[in-house]
Amino acid sequence: MSLLASEELATQIRVLDSPIYINGIGGEIEVKHTAVVKDIGRMLYCPTAHINALSQSRVVASPHLDLDYHKQYDTYTVRNVNSGRVFYFHPRNGCYICDLAVVDDDFHTLTDGSDYDASSDSDSELYQMTESQLRDMYSKREIEKFNAVRELEKSLAFPSTSDLVEIVSRGIPGNDVTTTDVRRTDQVLGKNFQS
Repeated sequence: MSLLASEELATQIRVLDSPIYINGIGGEIEVKHTAVVKDIGRMLYCPTAHINALSQSRVVASPHLDLDYHKQYDTYTVRNVNSGRVFYFHPRNGCYICDLAVVDDDFHTLTDGSDYDASSDSDSELYQMTESQLRDMYSKREIEKFNAVRELEKSLAFPSTSDLVEIVSRGIPGNDVTTTDVRRTDQVLGKNFQS
């Protein structure tokens, strides 16, 4: 599943016939649009999402994109075969990261803007991948703290991070979430999309 959150990268925005719901560590998001990203193509678009995610299987299936892994550099490259533009994905925290916002105006959008086909997408795949990565990178106790912060946010109708820090600093009877837990959860999982 390819997901775009960055509004500045979105062009040719279209409304989906029906929303798609994606569940993950940060909660559930409702995706109502698609957008074209220069030299990548059409993706699901949700400006309240925390990340831009590019599906490796969609890249492999695309006739306009080539995917290569360079073992000696531990780097993936995605190249638009028409424009020659190359995106470099380097490892960080168990994922391969690329700054898609680096745009060269000499390149042109090469997609025809055809409608996004969501039939092969699976929100459970995104959830399982994220859960697995979380288990690999953090202890059971840390994950329990992340979940406790998310539950507290939900019970308080999703306050902003600064409001939640203020509430927690004053103390909540029967709750052991600390301001450090709140900040760390936002750092690791991203801000709760409901905020």
